[in-house]
This record gives sequence, structure tokens and C-alpha cells, in this order.
Amino acid sequence: MDGISRFSLICTAVLACSAPGISSAQDFLNDSAPPIQLPDFTDVLAGREEVVIEQRIAPAPPATPGLRTVEHLELEPVPETAEPSEPALLETVSHEQIFSWPVIETCDGDGRFGGSTDAYGCDPAGYRFQWTPDKWAKVGAAVRASFNSQNDKNQGGGGNYFTVDNARLLTSGQVTKYVGFELNSDISLANGATPANLRLPSSIDLLDAVAKFETGGVVNFWAGQFLPPSDRSNIDGPFFINGWDFPFVSNYPAIFQGRQIGAAYWGQIQEGRLKWSVGAFDGTGATLQSPFSAPLDVPPNLQGNIQFDGRVTLNLLDPEPGYYHQSSYYGAKDILAIGYAIQMQHHATGTDADPHDFLGMNIDALFEKKLPNNGVFTLEGAVYRYDDQDLTTSGRQGTSGFVYCGYLIPYVLDLGPAAGRFRPYCRYQQYNYDYVLAAAGQYDQGVDVGTEYVLNGPNARLTAVWSQRDIVLGNRVQIFRIGAQVIF
Repeated sequence: MDGISRFSLICTAVLACSAPGISSAQDFLNDSAPPIQLPDFTDVLAGREEVVIEQRIAPAPPATPGLRTVEHLELEPVPETAEPSEPALLETVSHEQIFSWPVIETCDGDGRFGGSTDAYGCDPAGYRFQWTPDKWAKVGAAVRASFNSQNDKNQGGGGNYFTVDNARLLTSGQVTKYVGFELNSDISLANGATPANLRLPSSIDLLDAVAKFETGGVVNFWAGQFLPPSDRSNIDGPFFINGWDFPFVSNYPAIFQGRQIGAAYWGQIQEGRLKWSVGAFDGTGATLQSPFSAPLDVPPNLQGNIQFDGRVTLNLLDPEPGYYHQSSYYGAKDILAIGYAIQMQHHATGTDADPHDFLGMNIDALFEKKLPNNGVFTLEGAVYRYDDQDLTTSGRQGTSGFVYCGYLIPYVLDLGPAAGRFRPYCRYQQYNYDYVLAAAGQYDQGVDVGTEYVLNGPNARLTAVWSQRDIVLGNRVQIFRIGAQVIF
């Protein structure tokens, strides 16, 4: 077989087997077809002998019209190969040649230098260009868009409208063995569009800008603008939470979509079975003048007091490597995780004449289990406490929490050319404010009932959800949403 035919066969096999489920692979192979031999492109470019991964697809049970059960995809371990006796190809070719042949991504499984990681500690989003083993750059994008139908009792008016909830440009990379970066952006009205502001101009704004020193173990440092140590939902972000909209009971201070500016140290042992993070950030007050806060922050923090944050996560089943995590792995992992977060800042609220400290903390837990029938059960919850030293004008002080329950059905259902699995879910939220008058206009209770159609985990899924929100000293809001999200 000549080189071109061989390359075409390899590319066809990679495309057919690239989805996390195996339905697309079944479209490429029947049950009697021989295993596909996929070469490791990294070793090929490095001048090493080909290493193959054998993919076996279990025979399918008798088919039910429109439904397919989820089979198992088995990946055999890649054997170690001897070091080449001659210099590697990457050391001899030109920069232009290397750039024109980007290496298919490999991952060491410790979650270093990436965004949110998959079940194996690898960042699934984007496309990576690699110059040397320790020098690469990655680009990607993430979009969420939705149709919304609201009753006329909503704060901003009711009606039907389409909106772009998120439009993110994602970049990350590695400069040396231990130094990397992350640079992301999003639209200014992300997750905040309502009938009242829908026609306002939106711009592309800085989301993350992080300089990273990472060993993947107990010593890792980040500096810049990023998600501080906080609750699981905030670190998940909108693309990796359970449900469509962000839980309103998560109410830690932030400048834009949960981010703050500062520095943090984090570490992990046993590939994320136990991980922790502590950091110092601008926080609220005079040090936080975000154009996205309304109204703008004002003193008393005239001295620029720093906010201190911390989090610890214990995984009792499968580990979650890296700084980030997500709230569902869609059966790729069994998770029983317990987390605790705390944030505190001196003279963060109040007035110059009557300053008050801020203290916030929460406990969150996630249980997700793949059942014998290949269905996946998910249960998540969190309890929060926010304290502004009994500031009577505080619309934040109080106790809140939420509970979520979902079930990913074990059958693949074809909708035209799409093949996915439904995950019906429900979520309940409650916020008990200490000072009701100060919290007027905010949500204090919420119910969500909906379903997801999961095509490729968080990378491609559709959501249809009916939501009800009770407004403090106001009306009850009902919203129906149909949303789609895609991550590349």
C-alpha cells in the first residue's frame, strides 16, 4: 500500500472513532470487520517505530427501532518503545515544516496547562500545534446560544427572544517544561442577556489571562485573571455545570463570570484524588472597579485590602486531575467528590464610615455513577453561607443552596443524522436572605425541569428546560429555554 493510501486509511479511521461514544465507529465498521490499527502520530513524527492502538467494538445486542445500546470501547495500553538511536525528526526539520505538521495531541494525564479536563486529565477542546515536546500552542472556541420564552411578569419584560449566551475564543500553551499560559475571551453580555438589554452592543472582553508554573504535582503557581478557589459550580463555568443557567445561589464576588485578578498556589496528590488551592486576589471594594458590576464598587476598601481564597477537594472514587474540574463525566468516571471553599476580605463592604468584612464559604458534593445497564446517575448539591458582618444594606448576606439530580439513559437515540443520549434532570435552588429589603429584586427560589440531548459530552449537547424563579418582594417568573452548546 503506497503512502497516500495508507495516510487516507488512517485519517478515515481517526475521524470515525473520534467521538467519545462509539456510534460513529459503528457507522464505519460492522461487527465482523477486523480491528483498526491506528499509528501514534507523535512517535511517527519523532522518528520512532509505529505504535498501534487496537480498538475493539463489542457486538451489538438485538436492535430496537430508533434505539441503540451503548457499547464499550476498549483501548489497549500503548507499549513503551526504545529511544531512537538517531536524532529525532523534530530536531532536524525546519520551523516551517514543523508548523505545517501539527502533532495530534497527546496528554500525560495530570491536567497541566489546559482548560477543563476530560476523564483522563486531558483538555478535550481545541487544536494543538506542537514545535517540541515542551513547546506548543492550542486554539479553540466555545459557543452557547439559546431561544428564550418568558412570561410578562419578568423583571425586564417578557416575550420571546434569541441570544448568544457565550462566544469564547480559547488559547493555551506551554513555553518550557514547567511554564505555560492561558488566554481566553468572551462577549460582554455573556450569560446576562434579558429583554431589557438584548439590543445593547456587545464587545469581546478578557475572560482569562494566566501565567502558569506547573509541575503537575504538589507545586503549581498561577498569576493573572482567572477563576479563584471557590465552589465547584464557579470553577466548572457555564459549559461544564449540570443544567443550562448558572445557579444564582453561587454568589461569590467577581469582576467577570466568576473571575478575579490575583495569584494562587495549588497542588494535588495521586493525580487529583486530593487537591487544594489558596490564593490572594483583589476582591471587592476600591480594588475592584469592574465595568460589569452594577453599581460600580465603592470604598470602604481605601487601603486596598486583599481577599484570600482557599479550596480543598477530596475524590473518594476516581480522581479529577488539574486545577479545573466539571460536574459530569457522562459515565467516563465514577465520582464521589467533596469540596470546601472559603473567601474572606477585610473592610470589603459598607461605607468609609462604617466598613464591614466579608466572609463566604460553602460545602459542595458530587456523586456520579455508571450503572450496570450503562445509564449514568448524577447527584450534586452545595450549601453556601455569606456574611457581611450584619450589614443591613447587604443584598448578599444569607444562606443558600441547591440540589441537582439527573440520569443519562443507556440508549442512543438517532435524531436524523445526530446520535445522542437523553439526560432528563431537575434542580432546586433556595436563597434565604438575612435582609429581605436589601435583596429586593433578586431571586430567592428556583426550580428547573428539563432534558439534555448529549451528543459528545460537554463538547456538543442540546438542552430544553422549563424554569421558575421567585423574585424577592416581586413576582414569579417562568422561562422556557432551548439551548445548544459546542466546544472545539
